[in-house]
Amino acid sequence: MIPEVKAVIFVKNSERLPGKHLMEICGEPMVRRIYRNIESTGLFDYIVIYSKYSELAVEGCNVERDQTTGTLIDSILSSIKLHGEFLAVGGDMPFLGADLISRLVKEYDGRPLSVVDSDGTVEPLLSIYNPSIFDDLYESSRHSKEIYRFIRERFVLLELEQDESSELFNVNTQEDLNEARRMANCPK
Repeated sequence: MIPEVKAVIFVKNSERLPGKHLMEICGEPMVRRIYRNIESTGLFDYIVIYSKYSELAVEGCNVERDQTTGTLIDSILSSIKLHGEFLAVGGDMPFLGADLISRLVKEYDGRPLSVVDSDGTVEPLLSIYNPSIFDDLYESSRHSKEIYRFIRERFVLLELEQDESSELFNVNTQEDLNEARRMANCPK
């Protein structure tokens, strides 16, 4: 276990699919499924859902209120202040598996680390942040809310294989949710 690294699951209000994080896949709220997958690695002393929902509660999960009103960068900066070093995970990635999470943590050497999916896109919500980039990220955010460029320039990048990239599937619409339920192949 890496000392002081926590897992923070970011959950914001969705305009395209309101309440998506609590929608069920195989009878389990999506965000609980993600929490459980992170927990199954055994690598984290503390896992938290960092939520913009004012009254989000998920059985068996730690939940903290994200009181920022801005963009993802603002939420990340706030989480760095609260948690220091942490693995950031999107609350809408129901297929993120323990092996990929473990690989990311094992590759972490104290420098901020992010994954790059097989099509070349960086994923800010499967990254390890730490206080070493706080000031630069804050300064960058004053000029631009574009986090992808910042990550490309300042993070160690871990390229994913095609099968690993499929774990980054995001649920953003009802069609995505239907696809996630199909992909999960839930027992009937």
